[in-house]
Amino acid sequence: MSNLNLHKIFLTIIKKQKIGFSLLIVTSCFGAIQQCITPWIMRYIINAMSLVKNEPISIGNSVGLFIGTFAVSEIIIRSQGVFIALVLPKFKSNIKDYFINAVLKKNYGYFLGAMPGSIIQKINDFTSSSERITQIVIYNFFTIILSILLTASLLYSIEPIYSFIVVSWFIIHVITICFRLKKSLPSIQSNNEIHSSICGNLCDLITRIVSVKTFFGTNYELKKLKKDLLNEELSSRRTQLLFEKIKVVQSVFSLLFILGLILHQINGFNIGKYSVGDFVFVFFVTFNLTNYVWFSSFQLTIFSRELGTLKASYDVLKKGEVDPFEANKGCNVGSFLEPNLKLNNLTYAFPLGHKVINDLSLEVNFGEKILLHGNSGSGKSTLAKILVGLYSGFSGEILINEKKLNEFSRNELNQLIILVEQQTMLFNRTIRENICYSNTNYTKESLERALHISGCDNFINSLSNGLDTKIGENGLVLSCGQIQRISIARAVLFNPKILILDESTSGLEKDLEKQVLSNLVTVSNQTLLVISHSKDFLSILPRTINLATQVNNNNVDFYNKGVMSCQN
Repeated sequence: MSNLNLHKIFLTIIKKQKIGFSLLIVTSCFGAIQQCITPWIMRYIINAMSLVKNEPISIGNSVGLFIGTFAVSEIIIRSQGVFIALVLPKFKSNIKDYFINAVLKKNYGYFLGAMPGSIIQKINDFTSSSERITQIVIYNFFTIILSILLTASLLYSIEPIYSFIVVSWFIIHVITICFRLKKSLPSIQSNNEIHSSICGNLCDLITRIVSVKTFFGTNYELKKLKKDLLNEELSSRRTQLLFEKIKVVQSVFSLLFILGLILHQINGFNIGKYSVGDFVFVFFVTFNLTNYVWFSSFQLTIFSRELGTLKASYDVLKKGEVDPFEANKGCNVGSFLEPNLKLNNLTYAFPLGHKVINDLSLEVNFGEKILLHGNSGSGKSTLAKILVGLYSGFSGEILINEKKLNEFSRNELNQLIILVEQQTMLFNRTIRENICYSNTNYTKESLERALHISGCDNFINSLSNGLDTKIGENGLVLSCGQIQRISIARAVLFNPKILILDESTSGLEKDLEKQVLSNLVTVSNQTLLVISHSKDFLSILPRTINLATQVNNNNVDFYNKGVMSCQN
């Protein structure tokens, strides 16, 4: 997405609805024509009346002409509403689908640096602003430009200089609009950044409501929020005042434009140069265009705000790199029936330069059950995230049956290796939906097996709705141990070749924890890697790999020079 600019993104999405947008533009053209033809018909009727003088005028023809004009106008207006209802909802859906797909394919690091609430807000802001901008451009800006051109053409038949005056007035108006837009965008983007920050902070606040209530944080959070809201208010006020200042300039030019045309018409009428119909037409279109342009100025205020929102949202959504595993081509994962894992001189440091793993080498044969033991900070969890492709940018080699880890696609890697973390965030869905998440190939027997191995069967059977129990946000109705067991059951049901548990049984009672691990050890055709700082599992897991830390010159240097200790 970072390689595409906004224009290309919009064109890509609009091309999916070429016919729909063509119809929107056609109805917009008819709207512009109707704005010009109606006063021209009035001119024709009035001039006809003045020519016949005392002779009777056909009421039927006059009424028929007006009814016909009114009917056409109504059809145009109603068709616009119908086409908007048919086209724009799909347009919004395509935009949202595009950005959700793009965000989900981003590297794991992108989500570490952005609040979930802020990302969600930006996707929704971009979608809503795109819809409003599209409507304003098609049914306002495009229509007014076409109306100006048509009006200038009709005025040319009355007085050529009028065409020049109308076009000149419009150009001056456009120049002031562009100036206003350029001046206002930075202020609008700043306002949207404040708004997005408020939304992200509110999402963060509500998600952690337990901490807020436990540590008397209500007044503290309200004080912070009040300051942010004040900044948002001041930013909005500055933007609006800028709009109003430039409108004064536009008002002066519009007044000169109207007075000039009307005075010239009155003078021409007095000397017999122009007819009554000419005067009515010029008077009508002058005020009509002025009102139309003033309405466009109001729409421009909305357009400027939405454009600022659009750009601010895009600046956030385009950040981050694409997950490198998403770009890799797939291969036959079936050829990895018994994948062996090999690490050669693996080194990894966080972006700020903090080295976590240093020159680590080890081999894990398929089917081994291993305890990866070490103190906090020794790189255990980091290693797990590297193995499942969440952290990239390491040096050295990670081989799965002699194929490099970074050559696998995301789908291939997920089929081979699954990580269950200590704090798994469950979906606000049923237990069944969480355990069977993204898994459509399971059977009733495999589900029951996963529930038994993970120790979920007893507590799920005690629930009135069983597997169909709704668990609430982040498993609100469940205990920490129950959440962990559901996470393990999901991984077991997925049946990966390599299963990694990162402190993912820490919330269980000791006896239950050992039982679950014992069940996992009995699973054949699967490598099990259990990460823990505890030594309670030495009797359950046949092999132990110890990672250690070292302190040099008062600076903590996390390293894993080879395998510090390997017990078989």
